[in-house]
Amino acid sequence: MMIKRHFVPVPANGPPEITNFQASLASPQVAGTSITFTATTTDPDSDPLEYKFLLDSVAQTAFTSSNSWIWETDSGDVGPHTVGVLVRDNNHNPEGDDSASINFSIEAAP
Repeated sequence: MMIKRHFVPVPANGPPEITNFQASLASPQVAGTSITFTATTTDPDSDPLEYKFLLDSVAQTAFTSSNSWIWETDSGDVGPHTVGVLVRDNNHNPEGDDSASINFSIEAAP
């Protein structure tokens, strides 16, 4: 007796992509201002996504389901900065499947 097996190929899971990353206010801003950074993403498989925000390459959040982060600036933040975001769907790179960044400056309050 011969057994026939039929295999159906399973499509590969695709990684998420950041399609837009923006600040709620234009750079520069005065110290003491709250600025919200928001990532817009797509995932070809509609997987749940997690985001991690960084300020000058230092994590400001863990990976969470929130696609935005509020930077509560103060006088210690005066100067140029890089705000970054990582996104992952937990099916690929645990450190993040895609990233984006924005250069942002904080000025001293008058």
